[in-house]
Amino acid sequence: MGPARIHPDYPGECWVPEHNTSYKVNTQWQTTHMRCMAASCVSYRNTLYIQYLTCGVIGVESGCETEADQTLPYPACCPNHKLSYIKVSDYRILA
Repeated sequence: MGPARIHPDYPGECWVPEHNTSYKVNTQWQTTHMRCMAASCVSYRNTLYIQYLTCGVIGVESGCETEADQTLPYPACCPNHKLSYIKVSDYRILA
């Protein structure tokens, strides 16, 4: 999170020069400088900030992988668990 720029024509909003756009408080948008990240304009103690939203860290167990599609917008681009295989001998089938 970092302090937001304010455009004189749009007081009370977060100015993002890279987008040439001003965003209202509690508005979320996709970032252009980093993949799989969003940002939102937030107000805290009468100061505007830009809060960045990214994917959390996930642990991958043995036999699993992660898959992610970086072309999708946040949060759909975040990695998910993908089960690679199931070792059948590790399980008993009850009838």
